[in-house]
Amino acid sequence: MAIVTFWSENKKEIGQTSAAIAVATQMTIEHNYKILLISTYNNSELATAFWQEQKAKKGIMSIFEGTNKVNIDSGIQGIAKAANSGKLTPNIITNYTKIVFKNRLEILEGFTGNEQDYQEIFKIYPEVISNASMYYDMVIVDLNRNINNEITNKILESSSVIIYGINQKNSSLEQYINSISQGYLKGKKNIVPYIGRYDRFSKYNSKNIARYLKIGKDIGYLSYNTLFNDACDEGTVADLFLKLKTVKTDDKYIDFLNETRNITDRIIYKIQELNLKL
Repeated sequence: MAIVTFWSENKKEIGQTSAAIAVATQMTIEHNYKILLISTYNNSELATAFWQEQKAKKGIMSIFEGTNKVNIDSGIQGIAKAANSGKLTPNIITNYTKIVFKNRLEILEGFTGNEQDYQEIFKIYPEVISNASMYYDMVIVDLNRNINNEITNKILESSSVIIYGINQKNSSLEQYINSISQGYLKGKKNIVPYIGRYDRFSKYNSKNIARYLKIGKDIGYLSYNTLFNDACDEGTVADLFLKLKTVKTDDKYIDFLNETRNITDRIIYKIQELNLKL
């Protein structure tokens, strides 16, 4: 089904992984999709957002959570062994994931070894993502923007939608314009831009940026949110989003939830616009 890839040519921090985590979690809770969230980075940031290290966590999430079916060969390392032995199939990928919500959201962690091994592991991601898209309703990819090579391009080319991150800097806007006119984004119709770490007090607000980029009335964005970022650090993201479903309209965190919903709606609309069925 659909492959949704978070990516940017921007070298500055825009909270890309946080955005992918927020969108995947919110989409799982409010839409009836079976989702795989994949990290292509050499870190454990995705796992850290959903689980506390070496701690038995109880809470709202526990009634939805399945059994972690992973072992020493879990994650991308385990899948790499299956791929190298010719045993990689769409339905086998779930054997190497961690479950956040049973039959709804699974995580494929990034590699956490040395850089040389990571460069080799990175080469199998296009095959993994392609196979996963045949098993899950949606594969959400957090694509390492620091590796710009043929493997990155393969992942981008196979993506149904690319969620392209920018920030509130003139240089970032010019980079987007150049990419649209003569760079990677030229001629592509599957781009959904968004602003990361959004500051509502900047003169580069969503409406002004959209007007400057000539992409409509406004552009999606995600503000820096202390509660969400603490949850990412403490392994409680799933609990947080379940709690946010009950917040009142005047709650100070409702804006963050609405921002996430807005980006999710834009992704779903773009997929439907491109006639991809979900």
